[in-house]
Amino acid sequence: MTLAWPTSRGLPALGDVAPHVRTPFGDVVLSARCAGRDTGTAPGSAFALPAGGRLLHRRGPSWSLEQILTPLPTFDKEGRSPATTWGVAWRVQALGTLVETSLRVQMADQRVGLDVWATDGQHLAALAVDDGRTELVIGGPDSDGLWGLVLRGLCPARWKSDHPGLASDLSLVDDVPRRLGLPRAARDQRGTAERPGLEWNLPALEDGEVVVLACAVSWAPYDAESEWAWLSVDVGPEYVVRHASRGTSSA
Repeated sequence: MTLAWPTSRGLPALGDVAPHVRTPFGDVVLSARCAGRDTGTAPGSAFALPAGGRLLHRRGPSWSLEQILTPLPTFDKEGRSPATTWGVAWRVQALGTLVETSLRVQMADQRVGLDVWATDGQHLAALAVDDGRTELVIGGPDSDGLWGLVLRGLCPARWKSDHPGLASDLSLVDDVPRRLGLPRAARDQRGTAERPGLEWNLPALEDGEVVVLACAVSWAPYDAESEWAWLSVDVGPEYVVRHASRGTSSA
């Protein structure tokens, strides 16, 4: 499958290239490491998307990273929008050498008094935070969800043979200490605090290979009986890219 990824042609440039979502609990920050390098240290550019989101580009010696950050519609059967949702799509391509990639979405800080819990299953890994008034959910693919991306051509086809445990085992590579797609508390760069988030550690990409992965951040008034924040983060790259691409040129 080839996604109609939006291009920056004709889009207004932005000065802020830091990928983040502002939520009632502070910023949720998006980050990536490619070939052992924090991509935030690489030169980058950002463009405003017509739908209200942003298109970001970064490039290193052996990789290119494109990222979409866009609002997503969420409607119930009565046509109401009970949740505010932002979708994220990453597109990483290896340029010439093996590239190991780690993608992360996490809260900028850990606030006192918040309940945090995580779960995974049925193609979705998710982490929830609430203070009794508002619930925030971060979600993306678990290992079964990633297997689905492989079958849809959004990850290298060779992963089907090189990593046969992908469909059933949360640990893609035994010597990777963090299990792929499993929610965890991601340590911040200072190493002094734990910030809730999700992290995906992916197999190495070979020259020319591309991986596309999506996640979402959603919040709604807290309701123990409601599933809207959870349903809102169960999105794939196709859905995120389709909404972000409205009114743009596509590659």
